[in-house]
Amino acid sequence: MKSKKGPSKKNPSKRIPLRLSDSRYAVEFVDKFPIITQQVPQWETLNPLLEKGIRASGDKQSHSTNVKADMTDFRMWEPDQPAFEQFQVICKYALEMVMANSPPQAVPFLKPSVTDCWGVVYKKDEYTLQHDHWPSMWSFTYYVNVTDDCAPIVFPNAKLSVQPKNGMICMFPGWIAHYVPKQEGSHERVMIAGNIAQKF
Repeated sequence: MKSKKGPSKKNPSKRIPLRLSDSRYAVEFVDKFPIITQQVPQWETLNPLLEKGIRASGDKQSHSTNVKADMTDFRMWEPDQPAFEQFQVICKYALEMVMANSPPQAVPFLKPSVTDCWGVVYKKDEYTLQHDHWPSMWSFTYYVNVTDDCAPIVFPNAKLSVQPKNGMICMFPGWIAHYVPKQEGSHERVMIAGNIAQKF
């Protein structure tokens, strides 16, 4: 098989970014990737305080991101944010999940760190566009106040959707495409999302 030449180093304008947009350089893989769900302990105590903090923060993004719903600041675990202590609990749990689900030989070298964590309130007809969180190592969602009628998180390349449940955290590699379809029910879908990267 004849190899394809990459872009010339002499002409930076022809360089192909790591996130490939040119199909000539794309290769299909059939690797399996983890999507892990767990129930967070003491979620019944955490969730009312988290929801109060998310609503107190209010919409800081004006629907300008992939999330077409009310979205808080990106650093909700910091002390100047409402309910930061409860956000820290969720972030700590997410970091523990990373360690527990990483290859044993890699664990001594891992220093996972939360880089972003935000809250979202989806009202009826609100949604999130398909996207990923590359270059984050892991991403996670946590469900604060949802019902069975709330929209799922969908992973189109796996033909998989995960129905949110109160107190559930869902973790997946940051480069996995996902979206949230329109929230059809009247119950507001209150949740948290975040990203984790290796700290150097």
